Amino acid sequence: MGLILLALGQISSMRGILGQISQQTPECSRFIRDCSETKSFWKRLGKDILTETNNEIKRHSDALDALMQSFRN
Repeated sequence: MGLILLALGQISSMRGILGQISQQTPECSRFIRDCSETKSFWKRLGKDILTETNNEIKRHSDALDALMQSFRN
């Protein structure tokens, strides 16, 4: 019974981080969708958005990495 209570306590303590992960994931998905549309648009105009795209990818990646590290701790 003690192990079950410990496990339930750990699940409760992870609720906040799981909520943040569940919010970050669709944000990343929208970025991927929007980026593909935007990249095609700017390509047609002959402009390069590679740097901006890489910065945004890094921001999303860093956010998910930090959330996953918090989840592991």
